Amino acid sequence: MSKKKCYVCKKMYDESNITKVLKHNVCVNCYPSFIKSDEYLKNKFLDDVWNLYPNEKPNYYQLVNQAEEFVERYGFKYSGMSYALTYYLKTNRWNAEYLLGQFLPKYYYEAKKHWEQQSRLKKSAANPKDVIVIERKKGGDKPKPLPPSDWKEG
Repeated sequence: MSKKKCYVCKKMYDESNITKVLKHNVCVNCYPSFIKSDEYLKNKFLDDVWNLYPNEKPNYYQLVNQAEEFVERYGFKYSGMSYALTYYLKTNRWNAEYLLGQFLPKYYYEAKKHWEQQSRLKKSAANPKDVIVIERKKGGDKPKPLPPSDWKEG
């Protein structure tokens, strides 16, 4: 069996302990930390955007520059931009004429608010003390239908 070098820790491993991630060989031990790294998140986000263009692909370097500008100028994170892209695609239709400017300025913050709301809901569902239970009364208070003789015509 051949050995391959891990991109993260630079150690040699058998092929069975190596996973191919974004054209890099990553060992099983380094995989969890690598998929949380900025490099991975940036490349995954850019690949996801790149794959949205079916025919004419945009200039990849322009796409990279736009993404880096959103990170540097506005403090966006690649994980947040990926979530904003997912959120945008679920709520809107992708326009292949434009790059990142069609969704990031508006939907980054909207998606962030949505993610925070979902996180709060998951936490409250996990903690039953905080959940308010509304009990529904059974029977008794239901209005009785009018007999056909009381129906008004017209």
